[in-house]
Amino acid sequence: MKERAELVEALPAGLSLRAQCVLGISRGAYYYEPRPESAENHKLLRRLDELHLERRSRELAAGGAVAA
Repeated sequence: MKERAELVEALPAGLSLRAQCVLGISRGAYYYEPRPESAENHKLLRRLDELHLERRSRELAAGGAVAA
């Protein structure tokens, strides 16, 4: 994505952003500025990872897949 944005910036100044976006980068992505993840979101993602690993451990201990 970054490479495409740099390519868009290197094009002639008279070329519209819309025309530049034909290169495969959307206008939204061109203007997008990522926001840092919140501490709450990190906490939730960590918990999801823990639950996944716990389930996978149980599956391996049982010798196969555990039904959902």
